[in-house]
Amino acid sequence: MLNVVAIEIRLTADPELRYTPDGTAVCNFTGAHNLKFKDTEKASFIRFVAWRRQAEVIAEYCSKGSRLALSGYLQSRSWEQEGQTRYVTEVVIRSLSLPDKNGNGMPKTKAPPEDTPLPTDEDDIPF
Repeated sequence: MLNVVAIEIRLTADPELRYTPDGTAVCNFTGAHNLKFKDTEKASFIRFVAWRRQAEVIAEYCSKGSRLALSGYLQSRSWEQEGQTRYVTEVVIRSLSLPDKNGNGMPKTKAPPEDTPLPTDEDDIPF
């Protein structure tokens, strides 16, 4: 079965970086993607999560309005909050590119760190 997402988005708010109890970085954010039809345009809002070094890179180099080109996979999860079960479907990022204003490469002011692969085994995910 294939579970692959490749998309270019703009951040709708600043990314939220936090750390798990064992010190693993995790970054959550929402991005907007415009879908163009014949004579209309519709925005889709998608939730994303990045882990470890990629989470830190996104939090350091990106802010509201930043463009990101991402690839990853869909993940659904649930949790209990105030007696209700909450559900979310999000894209877990495997690779990313931070295009500059012209759409090619990284911002010129800071160099990107090397990509760090994300966990592929569900036992490596700390939740």
